[in-house]
Amino acid sequence: MSMDFSVLKHCTVVTEKDPRLDDPAFQHDTPLQLDGIRKDIMYLDEQVVPNFFLNEYMWHIPGTPVEQSEVELKAAAPHVSSYDKVISFIGTNEEDLYDICGEVEILLENRRFTLTRHFAVYIPAGMCHAVTVKRVDRPMWQYVLGNANRYDSTPCEIPAEGSGRDLEKLFAYRYGVGPLPEDVTKGTGPKDQFGRHDHITRMDEDMVPDAQFYIEASWMGTAPQPPLPEGKEHAGPGTHWHPFPELINFFGADPENPYDLGSHVYLTLEDQPFDITKSFVACIPSDVPHCPLYMKKIDTRMVHFTAGPSSSYIIDKREEDK
Repeated sequence: MSMDFSVLKHCTVVTEKDPRLDDPAFQHDTPLQLDGIRKDIMYLDEQVVPNFFLNEYMWHIPGTPVEQSEVELKAAAPHVSSYDKVISFIGTNEEDLYDICGEVEILLENRRFTLTRHFAVYIPAGMCHAVTVKRVDRPMWQYVLGNANRYDSTPCEIPAEGSGRDLEKLFAYRYGVGPLPEDVTKGTGPKDQFGRHDHITRMDEDMVPDAQFYIEASWMGTAPQPPLPEGKEHAGPGTHWHPFPELINFFGADPENPYDLGSHVYLTLEDQPFDITKSFVACIPSDVPHCPLYMKKIDTRMVHFTAGPSSSYIIDKREEDK
C-alpha cells in the first residue's frame, strides 16, 4: 500500500515541516545557538495533532550561525514551562555513537552542565532551565518532548540557590545512569542481528526516578544489513496497545535531505499496513492497535525512537484467548 494516511481514524503520521517554523516569531523550545546553524525539521502540537503531546525535531550543523532575532533569543533564555519535558542530543559519529559531535550546556535551576557525550535530560514542570549549543563539530540531532498539547514558556531568573534536588539524577545515559566512560563507543545491538540497530538511550522511572516519560532511542543501520535467509520472517514487534499515547519515528541521517528516510519501513496502524520511505512521526493515541513494525530495506543510517508520557513501558498484546 502506498503511503496514504487519509484512511486513519485515530493515528496521525507527519512527514513534513510545519510552515510555522519559518516564522522567527514562532515561540518554541529553541536552544541558544553560539556555533553552527539550527535547522528545524518537524514540530507537532495541538494544531498538527490534536490531543497528543508536544514533540519537536531539529538538526544542528557546522557553519556560521544566522543572526538571531530578539524573539529567538528570548525563547532561548532561562524559562519555566508548566509541563514536564525531555531534551536530548544525538551525534552522528559512526565510530563513537555516544559522541554528540559538539558541546551543549544545560542549565537546571542554578547549575550548569556541560556535555559532550550523549544524554537525555528530564526537566520537571516549573524548573528553571535553558539550553545552549556551544560548539558543533559534526551534525547533531536534537529532539524535545513535552507532556502538554501546546507550548508555554515563562521567563525566569536563575535562582540564587537550588531546590536541593539531585539534578544529576535527571539525566539518562545509554541504557543506564551516570556519565558514560569515554571508551564506550557502541550501543547494545547484537552484532549479527538482521537490520541491526544500536540502542543508545533508555529513560523510564528506573533510569530517572519520578520520570513521566519513557524513551527508547537507537541508531538503525549501524552495520551492513545481511540478506534475509530464505524462509525466515522479518523480526519486529507484533500488534499491541498501550494505556498511554505513543510516538514512533524514523528520521534519515542526512541533514541536507532530512525528509528522505533512505530506507523502507513497514508499519501497521489501526490494522492498515503501510510502506514508508520518508522520515516520519507516527502519533498513536492510547488503546489504539499498532504494529507489526519491521525494516524491509535499510540503505542508510536512521535515527529511531519510541516515546510516551508514562513512567514505564507498558504493553498489552490482548491475546485472542483473553
